[in-house]
Amino acid sequence: MSRARDRADGGLAGVTTGSGNVTITDGNLILDGGNGIDFSDQASPAAGMTSELLDSYEEGTWTPTISGGSASSVGHATAQYIKIGSFVYVAYNNAGWTMASATGSAKITGLPFTVFTEASGQMFHLFTCNHNTAVDGGTTGGHISPGTTEMTFLDAAATSHATYINGSSKYFMVAGWYIAA
Repeated sequence: MSRARDRADGGLAGVTTGSGNVTITDGNLILDGGNGIDFSDQASPAAGMTSELLDSYEEGTWTPTISGGSASSVGHATAQYIKIGSFVYVAYNNAGWTMASATGSAKITGLPFTVFTEASGQMFHLFTCNHNTAVDGGTTGGHISPGTTEMTFLDAAATSHATYINGSSKYFMVAGWYIAA
């Protein structure tokens, strides 16, 4: 780990302060684990607020698995995510794959973080689906199941689970958000 260089006047090279602000022109601000940016000096926090500490940011890839049939080939093996605090955004584009034997509910499993389960069970985590030839029921998305790492497609005009469609050259694009446990 590199450390900021001390200046002759006692300050740090690349760091300036003034008017209550800190400017870093050379390097990054690195926070120890468990620390973050504290927003607790807000005038009017919302009722039920439980934290004003932004303590996490990361982005990366995850490996989705097609569940609900036997996919003999998968067009893209990785997907992207961005995690800010406990908010997770995921996106996956799977093009040119083959479903050999569709059975049961159409799902994508292997999300990068387990989904938060709210005590009353009223928290909804959703995803959308576009450019779809792989899932039946006119689906436009579905739900991300609390306590799991899976996304389940729903039929467009109902709450029933959709299924995959057998055949080749299948594709879909999905994007969604959820709160991590």
